[in-house]
Amino acid sequence: MVADRMRDVVWIRSVDGMRFYYVSPAYARMWGVPPDTLYADPLSWTKQVLPEHLERVRAAIERPQAPNGGWEVEYPIRRADGEVRWIRTRGFRVARRAGAELMLGLCEDVTEQRLGEAMQRSTLIREVHHRIKNNLQGVVGLLAMHASRSPECAPYLREAIGQVSAIATIHGLHAQPGKVNVQLCEVLEAVARSVQELHGAGIEVRVPPERRIVLSEGEAVAIALVIHELLTNAVKHRDRAARAPVRAHLSREGEAATLRVTNPGRVPEGFDFASGVGNGAGLGLVRSLLPLEGASLNIGQRGADIVATLELHAPVLART
Repeated sequence: MVADRMRDVVWIRSVDGMRFYYVSPAYARMWGVPPDTLYADPLSWTKQVLPEHLERVRAAIERPQAPNGGWEVEYPIRRADGEVRWIRTRGFRVARRAGAELMLGLCEDVTEQRLGEAMQRSTLIREVHHRIKNNLQGVVGLLAMHASRSPECAPYLREAIGQVSAIATIHGLHAQPGKVNVQLCEVLEAVARSVQELHGAGIEVRVPPERRIVLSEGEAVAIALVIHELLTNAVKHRDRAARAPVRAHLSREGEAATLRVTNPGRVPEGFDFASGVGNGAGLGLVRSLLPLEGASLNIGQRGADIVATLELHAPVLART
């Protein structure tokens, strides 16, 4: 039989999927289990579909779009050896047998094709991020030039330079080859370097050894700007007589992360970050940027230090 020699899996089953009449030998290679598995348990193939895709697959099969009752769907499976592969399955009604319609189908392994598409998309996205970063750096250069020519505007332009640099940092991280996601540790370190260079002040940065704290893609820019404003605020308002550096210490507990930015100094009388009382332009920006879910910030006095405590969890942090 020709189907016995095909690389793709050919199958014939009842329309309701509760009985297989034929499954080609390629099923053993593609799925990692013998075809007899389907004869004994016609729904056994669904147990290998990754759970988060199963409902979508069932919907495609149960509500066919083609006039002849045909359907097509792609989904990932976990083979018996643990390897994940992407399968494209097509099915359509072909004949009647003993008064009942039959479904003929074909399973094709499209893993390499999907990987190639993903690599092309990743390359394109990196190039876009790279160009955005370069353009933002050009903006930083223009702002710096105007700051040098207009000393009376320099403090305000430096704030803008820092904010644009923080945004450029995120795009720069996304542009790195092989970069899949943005790590909070990388963002903190890059933003701290930028603030140090801009203000000529030392910042002591400490991150957890494992470092793997992933920011959700949609929140990365906002969190980078929040960190920039907290560090800038700490540098600008530190008690220089204390001769202690600004400290930015990041810790992790389970799926949550805590960043503490500490600087020697006193909180102004009547200051209340939560209500906005006493917040300057920088902290006002922080309040507006702080995500409504997955982030909280408290700023208060602790001994001789001002401590800003930024707590992050899902959905701001991606679940690992």
